[in-house]
Amino acid sequence: MSSCGMIESRFTGKCTIYAADLLIGTAMLTSYDRGMNVYGGRFVPTEAYGRCRSVFLLYSEAALMREETGREDNRLLQRFFQERDRLNLQARTAGGITIPTTAITIIDFTDEIPGDELEIEILVDDPHTHLTAAETE
Repeated sequence: MSSCGMIESRFTGKCTIYAADLLIGTAMLTSYDRGMNVYGGRFVPTEAYGRCRSVFLLYSEAALMREETGREDNRLLQRFFQERDRLNLQARTAGGITIPTTAITIIDFTDEIPGDELEIEILVDDPHTHLTAAETE
């Protein structure tokens, strides 16, 4: 989560994550960054996540490269953004309502850190959208 915004831990809940109509996992949301309008937490994948995992490994590769070299690999990031957008990722409430989002990113460093939990960041479209536990449980 970004250190630029105020991170609130008042929200906890879960929602399901889809690539088009394929259920790829569940997001266990535990934080909200008001400045960035991003919900974050743990991502628990289904077996179907394996079908799109390579897209999120592009992001991990870019992040590791930035950490090692101090430079962004803009081509790799651009490829990640394009491939991620083609997945048509959606976050849905327990009631099946699609949450309007700008972007969903799954952070997967499990190849580099065995046993590491996957994380998710969900950038919500409307800054006035505030999910409540009742909507996501």
